[in-house]
Order: sequence, then C-alpha cells, then structure tokens
Amino acid sequence: MKGARIRSDTGAACIPAALYNPAHCVVARKHTAIRLGGDVGCVSERVGANRIFYPAERIRRTSCGKPPHATTMIPTVSEILHRLQPLEVAAKCCAVAGAYLSGYAITSHFHEASSLTGAMLACTSAIVVQQQQDFRHSVQQGWLRVLGTFIGAVVAYFYLLLFSFSIVGMVVTVCLEEVVCMLFAIPDNGKMATITLVIVLLVSVQSPDLTPLQNGVLRFSEATVGAVVGVVVAWCADRIRRRLRRHADGVSGSGPKK
Repeated sequence: MKGARIRSDTGAACIPAALYNPAHCVVARKHTAIRLGGDVGCVSERVGANRIFYPAERIRRTSCGKPPHATTMIPTVSEILHRLQPLEVAAKCCAVAGAYLSGYAITSHFHEASSLTGAMLACTSAIVVQQQQDFRHSVQQGWLRVLGTFIGAVVAYFYLLLFSFSIVGMVVTVCLEEVVCMLFAIPDNGKMATITLVIVLLVSVQSPDLTPLQNGVLRFSEATVGAVVGVVVAWCADRIRRRLRRHADGVSGSGPKK
C-alpha cells in the first residue's frame, strides 16, 4: 500500500484517505476491513484526512461499533493463560530450593548465626543465573556472579583488616570498588561485587566473632554454590525444553498428509 506509514504509538497503519480504495475492503461487524493478500488484515476508521487501520486480530468490538483506542485492547483469557510457562516456574522453584538448602548447610556448618544470610545470598545467585534466556547466558551470568563475589569479598576483607564498620567507610569502599571494576572493565561494573561487599560489611557488625577471612570465604562460597545450582537447573531445563520441542516437531511432522 503506497504511501502508508505505521503509527508506533497505537500499532495502527495510517494512510491519506485519498489512497483508500473501498473496492479492496469488506464490511466486518460494522467495521471496514482492508484485504491484504486476500486476508482481512485490519479494520479502519476515518480520522480527519486520514484513515486509521487497526489490526483485526487485536480489536475488541465496542457497543458503539467503532474501532477502540489501543488502550482498550484487552487481552482474552486464552491470551493471558498462554503466558504461563510451567517449565520456567518449576525450574525457578527447584533453583530456590536447592540454593537455600545448599547455602544454609554450608554456612551453618561453620557459623550458625549467619546461616540465613548465606541461604539468602545463595538463593539470589541461583535465581539470577537460572532465569537467563538460554543455557549459554546462564553459564556466563554464573561466571560473573563468582567473579563479582570474589572481588567484593577481597575488598571487604582488606577493609575489615584496617578499619571497623562505619557508614562513611562503607560508602567510600563501595566507591573505590566501583572505580576498580570500571578500570578493569568488569561487566556490569561488578554489580555482584558491590552486593557482596555490603553484605560482608553488614555481617561483620551482626556477627563480630567472625574474622574478616571467615566472613569473606563464607560469602564467596555461598554465592558460588548458588551460581552452580542455577547453572545446573538451567541445563536441566534446557534439555527438557529441547526434548519437548523435538517431540512437538515430530508430532506435527507425522500428521496426515493431504
């Protein structure tokens, strides 16, 4: 359709009314629907000197019979239910359960008081790693979590060796850690390093009996275990997803031939 342009704000096509040819259109439920390649592609409405075309499959008819604005395009129940991904739900639940049990077990064996903190850090790592778009990105994210945790634990270790915890000291240390990550081009500027640094410093206040070395090693271990659990769950989900896809392709390919 020559001269047509797409309105990105509503997802509708808008053309000058002079180019509109009624012979190429049909009437569908009080709407004018344009035929594109033999199919009814959209319904139209004249606004001023232009004719607005709305995608027919997204239109929800109103009582007045006019094409509604984009804000009234309410999804159907079927479209809402189609968003559900049972495999992703199950994978995330498995990642959280595995990371919690692993992080809690490791930390409670050495320091019972901070075991819940260890479980929290392990769960955080597992969730972030597991919910990537594919297994390759999960492995990459897992490596970044381990690297960031190591950097944050090392910076916190040296800080606690020289100073006691203070809000000013924590802010200054975070600033220095961010600068170091930027200088060495750490992805995401060491996002996980900052999280680990803050957690180690706060745990040092909550549990003063922990030495800086023990504190840093425990936090590093928890995040690493969580990342490993997330990678394993992502691998299992990826294998199941591939098998289901092959099964679906096989079923569709073995259908009756005309």
